[in-house]
Amino acid sequence: MKTRKLPPPAVRRRILLILLIFTSLAVLMTVKERKDDTVADGYLPKNEIGGGSYDPQLTAQRDGVAADLTVTVE
Repeated sequence: MKTRKLPPPAVRRRILLILLIFTSLAVLMTVKERKDDTVADGYLPKNEIGGGSYDPQLTAQRDGVAADLTVTVE
């Protein structure tokens, strides 16, 4: 059975560094997108148990264009 030869340690470190950089950038981009698309407090609270649902009026804004919408929070 032939054994695989691993790349030199310097090459492995470089590959890991590149993977770390791309992963960090992906996480930062995801956090930024989620921050841009959330409501002021970050969530719409639910009513207490038995309180039923409610329909808050929201305004969505993206690229300078605004639209009013209603959502149902169960």
